[in-house]
Amino acid sequence: RKPFKPRQIPDNLKADEEVFVCSYTKEAFRNYEDFFNRQFLCKTSAWSCELTGQHNLTYEQAIKSEREANETLNSIQDCYKKAILSLLHHTYRTNIKTVVGEVSTFFKDRYIVGEEVEYYFTLGDKRSAKRVKVLSVIQPKSSPVKVSVITNSPQNKSP
Repeated sequence: RKPFKPRQIPDNLKADEEVFVCSYTKEAFRNYEDFFNRQFLCKTSAWSCELTGQHNLTYEQAIKSEREANETLNSIQDCYKKAILSLLHHTYRTNIKTVVGEVSTFFKDRYIVGEEVEYYFTLGDKRSAKRVKVLSVIQPKSSPVKVSVITNSPQNKSP
């Protein structure tokens, strides 16, 4: 699919010329048939959201979905954007739910430099919270994994 680009205002449009205006796209048409076809197309479920990949939407639904997705993207702290892009670059998934799940799992137990977090502490009997920014992250030392091997071979059985 290719991105939709509304038509430009017709050339040589006169100030007193009557035109048909598509309420969805704000396009002006001199010809009623072209206007009708655009209105019809906007009402069909032939549109998709460029950002979420949702399909079978009307024009209005696709525009709303793209606006909401943009608002969500703009609400993400900058420190996460680089990490998310890096994660997405190194993984190949086409299903948005799978991608969201992987991103969520990745960040669930990690801190990112520049991330704003709530720091909870106790002073005397009073529990308080303060908004702080992560300045550095220390990688945890990997601990050896204890492996137990259990087999059902006859040589491991005791009489």
